[in-house]
Amino acid sequence: MTFFSKMQMAPKLGLGFGSVLLLVIVLGGFSILELSHVNSNTVEIATDWLPSVRTAASLRFNCAAVRRSELNYTINPDRKDRRHSGKYDWRRQRHRRDSRSDRPDQPDLDHHRHRG
Repeated sequence: MTFFSKMQMAPKLGLGFGSVLLLVIVLGGFSILELSHVNSNTVEIATDWLPSVRTAASLRFNCAAVRRSELNYTINPDRKDRRHSGKYDWRRQRHRRDSRSDRPDQPDLDHHRHRG
């Protein structure tokens, strides 16, 4: 400790600022390393998890559409209209989905949004 107390002011300041600079550089390197881990996790979510979430949402929408169709068929009092109210047009929905999809292997889920 006597070595530090015998030093002049300029070397003390240089040593202090140098140690702070060294800590900032170490912290910056650690931050960049951690950000690369976050980026790799984000890429994994976008490529592995998101397509299955989109598929699950599409299945949920299709199930709800079938339920609505069955309900309309059940509560429709007119027998003539019953023939058409219980049918869900799968071909039309598939065509709409395929025509709006950016990628052929990914379904487009925007077709179920309410437009009003």
